[in-house]
Amino acid sequence: MKAIIKEYYSIDIHDLFGFQPDDPTHFGFNLELILAPDEGPLQNSEDMFNVFICSPSYLPELMKKIYPPSDVIFGKHLIFANHYNFERILSTITNYILSVEGQTWEEVALKINRIARWEFEDYKPFADPK
Repeated sequence: MKAIIKEYYSIDIHDLFGFQPDDPTHFGFNLELILAPDEGPLQNSEDMFNVFICSPSYLPELMKKIYPPSDVIFGKHLIFANHYNFERILSTITNYILSVEGQTWEEVALKINRIARWEFEDYKPFADPK
């Protein structure tokens, strides 16, 4: 089983393919990925993955924006690019996603979760206390 990419969008950038930052070496934005398995009963479903993409110079701003602001952060679900080239960034992410394989959708999604936060990361089904 593999993932198929249904959509890319950003809550920060209206036109992903037309946007150019004022300084191509200083940028940061959220990217949402809508993915689904390429086969099986969940094939028509959609799962959301989120990643923050930024230049190294943007890191101090990011550290001020997280809650609570900190001088120490973890880099999970964070991708760095030295220069803003959306096609290159997207190509790198897409190539990774399309290279992932697994026996189940959960296995595939957990591998993609290494680079982009899966909406079901750490999800535990409700357990009836009875």
